[in-house]
Amino acid sequence: MVDIVNDPVYSGDYHPDEDPSKFVSKKTGRGPLKGSQWWLKSEPVMTCYKLVSCEVRWFGLQTRLERYIQDFERRIITNFHRQVFCWLDEWYGLTMGDIRHLEDYSKIELDQQRSAGKVCGTLG
Repeated sequence: MVDIVNDPVYSGDYHPDEDPSKFVSKKTGRGPLKGSQWWLKSEPVMTCYKLVSCEVRWFGLQTRLERYIQDFERRIITNFHRQVFCWLDEWYGLTMGDIRHLEDYSKIELDQQRSAGKVCGTLG
């Protein structure tokens, strides 16, 4: 289970404005999320199931590589879901038309970055 409030976050990934234990939504009043079982005291709660598997068949490195990949995936998932909650005011109340417009804009921007930009994002 990934706990977006209490799971450790790498110091380089931490941003105070993306901390669910400090964020309060101006539009909905949700937050801050506090305590070891904050999901029992919050309403509504979204549960998301994600299956991540990796298999490395490289004698001598298998366990280390699989552990590294799993840790990296957990880091990405934790950071993403912390951001989703803390960016609530940016997406709350959007219509499907608004979302489609954002998707189209994001596709154009991503295509431009892929063709001309440098590599960015979460690096090991």
